[in-house]
Amino acid sequence: LDSTINLQDVSPYDLGDQLTLRGFEIEDIREVDIKNETDIVFDIALTSNRPDILSLRGLAREIAAITNKNIIIPKTNPLELKTAQ
Repeated sequence: LDSTINLQDVSPYDLGDQLTLRGFEIEDIREVDIKNETDIVFDIALTSNRPDILSLRGLAREIAAITNKNIIIPKTNPLELKTAQ
């Protein structure tokens, strides 16, 4: 999510509490070391009534609404489909 929303000033445990208050089932929040850097991993149980959070973009939108932050949607270059001639 770091490339989509700036959460540097948000405590992961406070965010977990806010997500829980909004109906998310947070199973675990843990710190992991990846290439000598510490990162936070949320283990979130997904429910069938929230298909909007099945992607990182959907989850980022929900977190942006909770934290009142802007999300950054990277520009993409969709593949051009060539039609048979």
